[in-house]
Amino acid sequence: MVEATQTLLINDFSGGLILRDAEIALPLNETPRAYNFEIVTQTGLQKINGFENLFEFSFPSHISWDYVDVYTDDDLNYSIIGVSYPNIYLINPVSGAYELIGTGLHSIGEPIGVEANGGYFLVDGANAPRYIYKKTVTTVTWPPVYTNNNNASGNLDESPYATAANPVASTVGFPSVVAFHANRIWLGGDASNPRRLYVSKIGNVSNFSSNNPLDFDIAFFVDMPVVRPTVALKVLSNKNLIVYCDNQIVVVQGINPPGTAYPQPHFSFEVLNSELGCLSKYLVQAKGDNDHYFVSNQGRIFQLSSTDNFQDAKPFGLTHKIFPLLQQYDNEVFKRGRLINFPLKGELQFWFPSKTTKRYPDQALVLSYGDQPSSETWSLIKEFDKDENILKLRSFYLDRVTNELVIVTDKAFLQINKGFNFNGNPIKSIYQLATLDFGQPNNTKQITNITVNARSSSGTTVKVKHTWENGASGSEDVQIPALPNSFWGEAEWGVDIWLSSAGLPIVSKKFTPANPTGKYLKLFIEHTSDSEDLIIDSIVIDFQVIGKE
Repeated sequence: MVEATQTLLINDFSGGLILRDAEIALPLNETPRAYNFEIVTQTGLQKINGFENLFEFSFPSHISWDYVDVYTDDDLNYSIIGVSYPNIYLINPVSGAYELIGTGLHSIGEPIGVEANGGYFLVDGANAPRYIYKKTVTTVTWPPVYTNNNNASGNLDESPYATAANPVASTVGFPSVVAFHANRIWLGGDASNPRRLYVSKIGNVSNFSSNNPLDFDIAFFVDMPVVRPTVALKVLSNKNLIVYCDNQIVVVQGINPPGTAYPQPHFSFEVLNSELGCLSKYLVQAKGDNDHYFVSNQGRIFQLSSTDNFQDAKPFGLTHKIFPLLQQYDNEVFKRGRLINFPLKGELQFWFPSKTTKRYPDQALVLSYGDQPSSETWSLIKEFDKDENILKLRSFYLDRVTNELVIVTDKAFLQINKGFNFNGNPIKSIYQLATLDFGQPNNTKQITNITVNARSSSGTTVKVKHTWENGASGSEDVQIPALPNSFWGEAEWGVDIWLSSAGLPIVSKKFTPANPTGKYLKLFIEHTSDSEDLIIDSIVIDFQVIGKE
């Protein structure tokens, strides 16, 4: 009998970068060549409508949010956990009302947490862990004081785990990453012991010390057989704990501690990949139960998938390609970013700074995996705001009532794609199509006409720019008239928030561009209005071949 085992696949999303809005649907594998010169959208090239404050008040000056996450307790009360050093708050997700429930975080760390057994477990790499149950915050005893020798017979006596003696308290640092797996809390990222995992008792997720091998349920620690420090912990398919090191990936499988006192299957540690790792605990996100997305140490985005078949676990689909856009940045810039999975829209968003001098993200790469599950092409949303003091992205969460994405800055909870501006400043939206060689990269082409098919309920003007590889360029202002009457009636909910565009007739605007000759064409559309809507249905480029090298 052949037993089915689980295989882990790694897919590399670096097949090509389209500097464009998320809604353009280019044919599969089209980038960077264009085989079809009518660039058609699926649901419209829509202006990113900025941000809207979720709550109708401002937080006081002494609160500066460092981290937030959602939390549902045993009584099914839905709240938000908010960290603003040195305090911990419980926040009402509807009204924004906040309540101080804990304090004493004595330094600014990098918080992250996980729900566990009806509570919430929080670590930050700078303080003893905290366990939040309802409105009570308990400081977990740290460092653990183990009751028995860790490497005693019957305990963790399986090679290669039997070499670690109980640690001296002064040599134990603070954990910075956490996961809830196999009904235990797993902690890692101890700067003093970068390869070590601390594991709680089953169910008793704040007990890390009791490790008597005569008890079936023990806490334990283990130094993993790897050479790199732990960066992130994430559960995959409820069967595997994935340990992301800075340039390694480790899979933890099993049910019981690795010692002869405990029945099989023991926890085991398998290095899945010894060159690929993750840059930050904020740069790995689960997609459903069987997939992870993560930003790697190689400056690329990967998907780690779990599938059932008859092969051993091994990485698959690794590539040495890289996004052209990302080549101008280094890993220190990416570490300041945030990776966000937005299931409601089927989007993976990678927020990161546009300049090495910026501390906070001000642009986002977007993969629309819902509409293009096999695509490796990305959108780029730029210039949320040029003032990094306004948009200081610290954290985010998915609202458990509306499933909408809320991003959190130091001072505000913001819904994206709401309103037309942020703090009174209009947002410039720039859309760039994939570089077009028209399927004939060696031929010189002449553009005879560019037609923009668009619609707008308010009326607006957009600037269409183009640039050739030889530096020739041109710009044209295209006016889209107001078309307030939808064929299907007005579908509004508060005119300032929602405007209907369903059923609006399409307006075609054609022009002959200046400097129409070249081989490789980049086309930009710039929309600067903070009050006018825009949807582009298609862009048609008429051309003729006039020469060849």
